[in-house]
Amino acid sequence: VYFDIDVKLLVLSTVVCYVVLTLFSKLLKRNSPDDKLFDVKLCNKGAAVFTKALFDTGNLLSDGFSDTPVIIAERSVVKKLVPEGIFSFIDGEAALPINADDGSIRLIPAGTVGESILRAVLIDSVTVIGKKEAREVKNVILAESKTPFSSGDYSVLLGPKIFEIREGNQKNERVKKTAGKD
Repeated sequence: VYFDIDVKLLVLSTVVCYVVLTLFSKLLKRNSPDDKLFDVKLCNKGAAVFTKALFDTGNLLSDGFSDTPVIIAERSVVKKLVPEGIFSFIDGEAALPINADDGSIRLIPAGTVGESILRAVLIDSVTVIGKKEAREVKNVILAESKTPFSSGDYSVLLGPKIFEIREGNQKNERVKKTAGKD
């Protein structure tokens, strides 16, 4: 098939299409961070872990009762943050320890991580360190991934709910109040 199209018209139409598509993508861009990889600091009861995290738009997990956001981490990260007895429970190796009645252990229903229920623990805070600013979110639930992340470039998955929480947000205040109750 042969179309008799002038080269100038072809170039002009290509440039116009590019500009229109660029404008649409900027206008329709979701409220997500510019970069996908972040440095993070996870803190729990005096222990701290610095690692890389991936912003995963598919991680919409949250606690069903308090709407606390859930982040998913590899086994090595979770092991450094939680006491051995609680880690054995989260890892699925042991029953829940008798002295673990502080309300920090959670069971999170999930269907896409390979299991239907994720064992998780409430940690003190996660600090997401971006190029322009650092944001600390208190009372975050940390779940363990049974399988390591394939790339090895990161060991934590952050969901959009981490980036939606703002200081003074009523939802964040509710999370702070609910997290300590049992």
